[in-house]
Amino acid sequence: MWKNDPSFCTCRSLILLLMMLAGLVRPAAVFPQERNDALIRGMLEMERSEYEQALDELTRAEEAGKELAEVYRLRARACMALNRMDDAAGDLEKLESLDPARAAYEWARYYALTGNDSLAVASLRTYLGSRDKLPRKEIMTDEAFRRLERTRLWVSLWQNDWYGEADEVLTEAEYLYSRGIYSEALQVADDAIRQGMDDARLYLVRARCHERLSNNRAASEDYTTALAKSGGKPFFFRERGLFYFHTGNLPSALNDLNRAVSADPNDLSLPVDRAGVLASMGRYEQAKRDYDEVLSFRDRDTELIRKAGRTMLEAGKALKALEYFNRNLELDRSRPEFFIDRAEAYMATRTWKNAYEDFSQALDLDPNISRVYLNRGQVRLSMNDREGACYDWNKAARLGEREAVLLLQEHCR
Repeated sequence: MWKNDPSFCTCRSLILLLMMLAGLVRPAAVFPQERNDALIRGMLEMERSEYEQALDELTRAEEAGKELAEVYRLRARACMALNRMDDAAGDLEKLESLDPARAAYEWARYYALTGNDSLAVASLRTYLGSRDKLPRKEIMTDEAFRRLERTRLWVSLWQNDWYGEADEVLTEAEYLYSRGIYSEALQVADDAIRQGMDDARLYLVRARCHERLSNNRAASEDYTTALAKSGGKPFFFRERGLFYFHTGNLPSALNDLNRAVSADPNDLSLPVDRAGVLASMGRYEQAKRDYDEVLSFRDRDTELIRKAGRTMLEAGKALKALEYFNRNLELDRSRPEFFIDRAEAYMATRTWKNAYEDFSQALDLDPNISRVYLNRGQVRLSMNDREGACYDWNKAARLGEREAVLLLQEHCR
């Protein structure tokens, strides 16, 4: 088959490399973008390993004519997962004309999965020669290359220094940061930047360290520098926006997250982040719209449903919170926290009987949650059941709730 002919593939790899170096083919610009709903659904089906459904959605996404490089990349992967290798190759050829670097990586996966080790390594060598590439760790843990890792070709490939000193330093700084050793991570990033390693990711690590160490002015400067050096990538807008959110600069946080959503409307985590900012600004209807928009795609995501409900409850919008908590209990009645959520919303609306029943359901599932006894006792007191309230507060006190001791002293002498 011509796709597996070494001379053809070597020639194509050389052409792709020359195109990338010359800048003749570039990925589409990201500002601004329109959301591609079919692409989002295809991505979610891929996450669930529902490849046939993913193919249907991705074909609809292709018809929309937007973000075709990502459509072809994902559809090729779905075809590979279904062992439809000719179809996968067809999509990779389309991807080549739009994004040669990503195509080189996907060809490497294709050849590795079809047993053509030399062509897999040749394609990966082309990819590693590109400017923007995945972190080394991500490539090394790609399941498509598991068999290839045991070959001499693989070992030989990684004898080249594809990433350079900056990436090694970045890996060290990120590791120290992940372990909570912020001062040392900051020192590593500082030293690298002073030595001229001008990488957006290094400034980002340094910004995060400054934030953790409460050096907010320095953090703000580094988040801004990282954003500029990234070329305005949505991820960096998100990072600075979340920093502004954490430090109380809500208008700036909203501005950055708006720009991130505009740049990458297919990333469903971005409107969720924005919803938190909007709720903190008192713009609850807009926050609810963001949550509901994401839930239209992730309609069975109980953690997201819960987050939306808790946000509404903390904002004092108990009736809106109940909509989410009811939805969660329709999906799953085995988790006590879902009953607790709804009981607290009922407490906020002074619907005592319903609150009592939900707290009791939670205790049936887990009889050792001290906070539930504390709250159910307060509900019982509101229902004029002092004896029941004292019983619950006794249980809560035995489980370590200090507030229960005070309530016992006040109401149960």
